[in-house]
Amino acid sequence: MIPIREEGRRSAGHGILDFLLKSLRDANLTVGTYTGSNPKSRENQAKDFVNGKLDVLIGSQSLATGIDDLQNVCSNMIINLLPMTNAEYRQLVGRIVREGQDKKVNIFIPVSVDNQRSSFILN
Repeated sequence: MIPIREEGRRSAGHGILDFLLKSLRDANLTVGTYTGSNPKSRENQAKDFVNGKLDVLIGSQSLATGIDDLQNVCSNMIINLLPMTNAEYRQLVGRIVREGQDKKVNIFIPVSVDNQRSSFILN
């Protein structure tokens, strides 16, 4: 999940989003976004991801509700910015940890300690 301010103004989250989009596309992956900034196209991009037309779907907090069938095609989630509450976290993770999921689910939460990159994996 990539944090993007929902008001539509460019924020620090856009810098992260732009970096991820460029990096993933440079790796020859097809990428879509599901954010508050693109409400008109996000439904189509979510369908493209579920239908196998996209390799990666980057989402903001809006991904936590209103999108179904991710559990049928996705078992890995990277959370860039933790939600504010446990309830929001459970709702987000619940997109892929639900009935219909037949794979082991991995939740990745990248952390930085003293400017050294590492990651924390929840299973």
